[in-house]
Amino acid sequence: MPAWPGVVYVVDDDEAVRHSLKLLLDTHGYDARDFATGAAFLAAVSIDDRGCLILDCRLSDMSGLDVAAALREKSIDLPIILTAAVIDARLAERAKRMGIRHILDKPWDCAELFKLIDEAQGRQTHALQ
Repeated sequence: MPAWPGVVYVVDDDEAVRHSLKLLLDTHGYDARDFATGAAFLAAVSIDDRGCLILDCRLSDMSGLDVAAALREKSIDLPIILTAAVIDARLAERAKRMGIRHILDKPWDCAELFKLIDEAQGRQTHALQ
């Protein structure tokens, strides 16, 4: 079981994707919480929360980059793993400028996803010291 210091937030408007990812994470010992919209996630998260965010690039109510910008405005520094069906150079550049280190193609590889979550955990644990 991972020694995760926080929650793995999953924000994706595709119910099947969201629930299957939450189940996968729960099964592997992570504390996963899922949200169907960016607004619902932003209403639930606070500056004191620890963990990381798996964020779909295209949501029904706002873009993943809009969610990331709103987090920064609220001074919430959760590491973000952005997921997208299609990743182009423009998206990658915009994400990089916003401090998003990882963009993961859908469908994702589970081993790669766990590696990125663990890396995010290390970044956040180090930042707390």
